[in-house]
Order: sequence, then structure tokens, then C-alpha cells
Amino acid sequence: EDLAMWVESIVREGWSGEVLDKSIGGSRGEEGEMLKLLRIGMSCCEWSLENRFGWKEAVAKIEELKEIDHVGVGIQSQDSELSL
Repeated sequence: EDLAMWVESIVREGWSGEVLDKSIGGSRGEEGEMLKLLRIGMSCCEWSLENRFGWKEAVAKIEELKEIDHVGVGIQSQDSELSL
């Protein structure tokens, strides 16, 4: 069994905390973002060439995450300004 298969089994079983670096810390939302990034990385390690992400697709997916995160931060800051 290789590392990618082990990580996939851990995530599938809901034990993702075992593969994430706890020293990074963060909130529950940040853990979700780290899991999304982990899944992109796992897609780069797929055995099937048809399912495996190429580097361009991986970069595009990471950029999508950054855009979603940026929009989410904007919404959160607007919400906090409204509550003042």
C-alpha cells in the first residue's frame, strides 16, 4: 500500500485530522479548506491516467479555492461591518 492510498483511506473513514498538520491550527472552516487542498493533491496521485489531474488542472483547482476563499472573506467582513 502506498502513501496516496493510505491518505485516501484515512480521509474516506473521516479521520482527516490524522493527515493534517495540527501545528497549522485554525478554525473549522480552515480545516475544510485544507481538506479541499488535500483532495486536489490526491487527485494528482490517481493511478488512473484518465482521472489524474495534470499540473494545469491542479493549478486551476487551487486558484478556484483561492477565489472562493477571497469571496468568503469579503462576505465575512461585510457581515461584521453590518453588525456594528
